[in-house]
Amino acid sequence: MTARQRILQAALEIAGSAGLIECSVEQISTRAGCAKGLVNYHFGSKNSLLAEAARTLRDRRLETRLGALSLGGTDGLDRLWRMLVAETRTGEAAAWLGLVAHPATRSHAVFGKPELARLHQAAARALGFASLAPAMDLVTPALDGIQLSLLAGRAPGELRESYDVLWLALLKAAD
Repeated sequence: MTARQRILQAALEIAGSAGLIECSVEQISTRAGCAKGLVNYHFGSKNSLLAEAARTLRDRRLETRLGALSLGGTDGLDRLWRMLVAETRTGEAAAWLGLVAHPATRSHAVFGKPELARLHQAAARALGFASLAPAMDLVTPALDGIQLSLLAGRAPGELRESYDVLWLALLKAAD
């Protein structure tokens, strides 16, 4: 792993475990095992590093969701559920939330229209439909809400029914 990759990974780990308030250049460089000057050398500033971390995490979240849904049917929805729970346990969901809340990184952390279109199309295919628009506009906020509830301490078992109801409502809307 290159120094740049170690720095980026360290920023994501700190953002996920301690939050962005605790995410200093010194802490990042210590976790990455490099000099503080390398952070600025590779990224220019802390905000540039956090913007890159936000883009990296956004892209990773999109690809894992698309990968889960590519299984199709209930297998894909079950894998997506496990991925949502896993992101909460690993700190990725917390890191994403911090990056979305940060003014310098917000626009880099959220899915844009092209990413949302890909996600919506994958979800529609997983459910056996060509399209589920406009109801699909509810999917990403609903999944984010479920992850926020998990981060707030709700047990996965308490939220699984809400997750399943989301997909059942989309199926009903498609009829």
